[in-house]
This record gives sequence, C-alpha cells and structure tokens, in this order.
Amino acid sequence: MDKIEKINSLRLINTPQIGGVNFRRLINKYGNANEAIKAVKVLWERKGLEVCSVDFAEAEIKKADEKGIRILFWKESDFPKKFLEIADLPPIIYVLGNVRALSNKSIAMVGSRNASVNSRNLTFNISKELSEKNITVVSGLALGIDTAAHEGALAGGGSFPTVAVLAGGVDVIYPLRNKDIYKSIIENGGAIVSENLINAKPIAANFPRRNKLISGLACSVCVMEANEKSGSLITAKYAQKQKKSIFAVPANPLNPQANGTNMLLKSGANMLMSASDILENINNEMSSDLFDSINEDSLSFEDELEVDKLEDKNIENEILSMLSENPISLHEIIEKSSLNKKDIISHLLLLELDGKIISENSNMYSRVF
Repeated sequence: MDKIEKINSLRLINTPQIGGVNFRRLINKYGNANEAIKAVKVLWERKGLEVCSVDFAEAEIKKADEKGIRILFWKESDFPKKFLEIADLPPIIYVLGNVRALSNKSIAMVGSRNASVNSRNLTFNISKELSEKNITVVSGLALGIDTAAHEGALAGGGSFPTVAVLAGGVDVIYPLRNKDIYKSIIENGGAIVSENLINAKPIAANFPRRNKLISGLACSVCVMEANEKSGSLITAKYAQKQKKSIFAVPANPLNPQANGTNMLLKSGANMLMSASDILENINNEMSSDLFDSINEDSLSFEDELEVDKLEDKNIENEILSMLSENPISLHEIIEKSSLNKKDIISHLLLLELDGKIISENSNMYSRVF
C-alpha cells in the first residue's frame, strides 16, 4: 500500500459522515481510497461540505512517526484479520507496541470498575493462566476488572500477554493511574490499540466503539462482574452479534453489583469458574489457529468484506421506489422502509454518488429521472 493511498485512506475515514461501514462500501465501489476520495470530494463540494485535507492526513502520519505509533491499514499483512470479518469495525487502527499481539489467540476480560476483591482476584488468576498458555488477554485499561486482567496477563509472562484498547488516542494514558501498566504492556510484548486520532482525549461517545474493538479482537468475551447497566454488557452484546462465545461468572443474586452476569447466564452465556472453562472452549472451537486457512498473499479488503451485491441492489431498489421528483425527508424514508437506519444512510450516499438521487438542505432526498 503506497503512501498516497494511505494518505487518502486517512482522509476518507476522517471525512464527516463516512465512518467504517461507508468507507468499506466506497472501497468496494471504487476499488481504492484514491478514487473514492475523488468521488466523495465532488459530492461534498455540491453539499457545501469539505473532505478531510491532505495536510491533515500528512500531519497525522508525521505525528505517528515521531511517537513510534504504527498506523495499521486494512491492506497490510499484519492488520488483524479478525477485523476484516466484521463490517463495522475500523479499517484503520493505531498501535503502540507489538503488532503481532493483535493476531494471537485472545480472550477479552471485562467488568466493573468498582469490582469486588474476589472478582479482581479471580480475574487476575484466570488472566495469568491464559497468558501462561500464550493466550492474549484483551481489555480496556480501566480500573477494576480491566486492571486485574492486564496485571494477571503480564504476570503470566506470555509472548503476547495483553492488549489494551483505548477510547482516546494510543498516546493518551487513561486513566492516568494505570500509566505503569500501560508502559509494562508495551515493554513486555503486548500492544495498545485505538481507532482514534493521535492525541485524542477519551470522551463518553468513544467507549461503546472501544468495547466493540475489544470484542472484535477476541475469540471469546468473559464478563467477570457487572451490574445490569454496565458497559461490559455492551461488549457482550457486540460479541453476540460477532458470533463470539460469551462467558460470565455466576454471582450472589443479592449482590446488585453483579446481577448483570447472572442475567447473561440466564440468556445462555457459558458459566465461568476457572481458566479451564475457557481453555476447553478454545480446544473445542479453535483446535487450529484462527488464520491457518487464510492465504495472506491473496487476501484483499474487497474479498473479505464484499457486500452481497444482490442484497445491495435490493436495498437500493427499495429506497428508489420510495423517491420521486418531490423531495422527502430522511425521517420519512426511514419510517416507510423495512431497512435499518445505518443501511439507509449508507445507500443514500452511494445512490447520490451514482447520480441517481440528489439531496437538498435538511436531509431532503429526491430521485433523478
């Protein structure tokens, strides 16, 4: 992947209203980021919007080089293939540390920031044993369960002990109390990962995306302790959508801080009592390396992420059937359609790029005949 396409890929993913799903569909449509950014630029100029600039992308690459950060693109051989299997995971990520850790067999350990001593100890011990078996532990560097997971994995001394996924830039340590763990992860064969720009501060809106990356990197997700409203359950929900196995530690039903795990168990999650529960699952479901069957030399973004063309055509036809020369709002299209909002917005963009529809102010759409 040459420097120009890397620059244009960064421009595309950082252009407002694009995002991961649209990025992938645009690459499928135009073949590469160079052509995609040209098409988007023409449309955005008609809308009075701006695409991300070349200067911005070049500055981001320069900052990464200065800080020893790897910007990893989907076409590169060491980009985690796990991400290519899930359409809404980012095609570009930032990594500090050992990139190879991202492709190792891995288990996510998540749970409450205010976890009990018993839950933290169990998390530490399971993570240590997994690391001793050279299984990477993935978590989010938060206090509580995340901290115990990273510490246990580091104590286990695995080749790629642990990966921390952040809601800010990879160079922004959060929480600062975990700066020693952050440094130890980098120094001991692990990695720090984020989809956010360098220097980006962690904000509330980024944490669900961070949770999606955690489940996306892992083969299974273990919820160690969580209440019914815990963000850890969001990670479990993503894991379910990604067809990953979910484990939960049973809790005293009188403990409101842990009733989220019992709820997961009632819904069919695997019971987690010790590391052997996870190892048995790995032996059953992952008897060979996850990527043994992938020929990396022949792997392409388009092959791995190709959207079903017939389904795409049906979606576009459904949207077109609702439009006429008289503009209607995005809200009306969503109300009339059987499609989900994300699919509608993505395909409206593609139809507009094809010149089949036009949009006017305030998200009003009409058909071109």
